[in-house]
Amino acid sequence: MLQIVCWDDNSVFMEHRFVTPSDNFINAIVVCRQRIIDANAEEVMKDLLSKPLTGKPNAADITVESPLERPEVPLHIQKWVEFNDLSSANLRNDC
Repeated sequence: MLQIVCWDDNSVFMEHRFVTPSDNFINAIVVCRQRIIDANAEEVMKDLLSKPLTGKPNAADITVESPLERPEVPLHIQKWVEFNDLSSANLRNDC
């Protein structure tokens, strides 16, 4: 399952769950950040969410979910972004 969790002005955060169909066991959860370049993520999401989905996914068991309005950024994603920002700042200071 793929779910758009949230977005900010620059990025869209998605969660991918790898689930065993026979028992619904969650094998892995992957959160990824997709950076939007030369555009505002809020405007991109408004445009995408205003259009109906067309076509079918390649695999019948793929589900895509997304909220209709900009959701709050969950705490675990806030902390992840903070960590990445601190890590990047530390790397820049070491050079």
